[in-house]
Amino acid sequence: MKKFVLIFLCLLFPILIHAEYFHIEQYNVNVIINNDSSVYFEENILVNFHTHRHGIYRYIPLKWGKYRFRSKIISIESSLNGKNFFSEKYKTWKRNGWIYIRIGKKNRTIKGLKYYKIVYKIYNAIINNTFYWNVIGTGWKVPIKDANISILFPEITNLHSLQHFAYKGIWGSTKKINYNISNNSMEINNVSLGPKEAITVKLIFPKGLIRPIPSFKKFIWWISDNFGYFIPFFVFLIVFY
Repeated sequence: MKKFVLIFLCLLFPILIHAEYFHIEQYNVNVIINNDSSVYFEENILVNFHTHRHGIYRYIPLKWGKYRFRSKIISIESSLNGKNFFSEKYKTWKRNGWIYIRIGKKNRTIKGLKYYKIVYKIYNAIINNTFYWNVIGTGWKVPIKDANISILFPEITNLHSLQHFAYKGIWGSTKKINYNISNNSMEINNVSLGPKEAITVKLIFPKGLIRPIPSFKKFIWWISDNFGYFIPFFVFLIVFY
């Protein structure tokens, strides 16, 4: 009997090690698509911590194929009751086409329910009249009990000119989910997600509704992204002069 218990504990131990320390009760995302190709995101996440922890991590994509996204974190807040929100301490860094956000304080831990509100903007999220985005990404290794997404976009005169799709599942999944669509909004409600499952939305707008990014702005962004490559050239000019 003791031998059986020991074998059982050995099998269970790796599972306990890899068990996550929280799950997500509710994940609400409000998205506003502007006609200048920028998109505003507000994420309201209700986290249930099983043990005392400092906070959470959030990952936002900055690259899709050959395209690079320009982002801005507007605010990150938290609350214990879902009503009174206060600015939350966070740290960001970029790596491998992602922006990583560590939310929380080193000298403070949380257990139980905690509300987070993450607000950010992607300046060039519309590519070739298409919004193709993991509104809830595959980076969450925990289940999400209740996910809801609301997307507003410029009003469309003819709804048939808009192509719209919504999927859920792990990376690459094409499992369709139900949603409501109108001339200026898309609603996805009460979707449950397993670990590493995402909700992907694809909206293809009629030409002329969304203005593309001006070429001069793309050039300035390109200079900014590749400025390090120009430093040796400038050093050479200075030394030569």
